[in-house]
Amino acid sequence: MASDPNTDMPQIIRENDFGYTVLSNDVAGFTKIVDHIISHPEELRTKGKNGYEFLKANYDVRDAYKTIMKHFE
Repeated sequence: MASDPNTDMPQIIRENDFGYTVLSNDVAGFTKIVDHIISHPEELRTKGKNGYEFLKANYDVRDAYKTIMKHFE
């Protein structure tokens, strides 16, 4: 994930092992990650599964609905 230093997503990604992070203006870092992914396809599959499980556990549609509706109470 390309991000800026003002977001917590890189930390969440690292803590839950579901992806790679690089600052949005770091082209060399991004290239290094792409090269790593190409060389380690099984690791990418594992991170993909981890990401799917993280999304199911933390970003359920029902929870998002409840969060949005709280603003209208």
